Amino acid sequence: MEFNNNFQFPIKLTATNYPSWYKQVHALLIVCDLEGYVTGKIVCPPATIGSGDVTAPNPIYSLWIRQDKLIYLAFLGSCNSEAQFVMVVADTSRDAWVALACAFSNRSQSRIMSIRERLSSITKGTSSVSIHLLSIRNIADELALIGHPIDDLEMVIHTLNSLGPTFREFTASIRTRDSPISFNELYDKLVDFEMYLQCEECLSTPIPVTTNVVQRYQHGQGRGRSSHGR
Repeated sequence: MEFNNNFQFPIKLTATNYPSWYKQVHALLIVCDLEGYVTGKIVCPPATIGSGDVTAPNPIYSLWIRQDKLIYLAFLGSCNSEAQFVMVVADTSRDAWVALACAFSNRSQSRIMSIRERLSSITKGTSSVSIHLLSIRNIADELALIGHPIDDLEMVIHTLNSLGPTFREFTASIRTRDSPISFNELYDKLVDFEMYLQCEECLSTPIPVTTNVVQRYQHGQGRGRSSHGR
């Protein structure tokens, strides 16, 4: 079984994307019925067959070695330089699989925690609703990419918690709904509510400058008529 690394492994292993790399490689190993090589279930057969002085090379052994090295080379081609350095100490595909997990899985956990903390602390501030919700969507996509997706309900909760006091009335109406709301539906309703707030602000804003200009214009017209009459 030979691998086209550029096609089969589009995600190259780095210090921060181990979960997504693991997911793509593990899926391909299962599809090709090769998972046993890295889990240890498909063990290396003896190099020779026979007993005593009558022995011969074991053809199954040669096939196992060839397949194991092809998997090893596939792993090597799917890694960046740092990950390739980790693989140098590994002799088999299983050794490489274990070494890569030990080297990168913990660092990936730290990144997951950092991203989730960023999601928990995000606030709308002065951003528009569209920009703010896009930021939340991008963080959710980032978590999904590294194998830790969050569901719609969690995205909705983080969104409501991040809106601030201006949207208190809107947030209360969503929390008291009888049926759950999807993130996409929440997006549409929030954009509409923001437009409503902007219209209310425009209607309640005084326009003294315009009034003064009109009054001065009318006064000037009156003086013009008086002069013409004289």
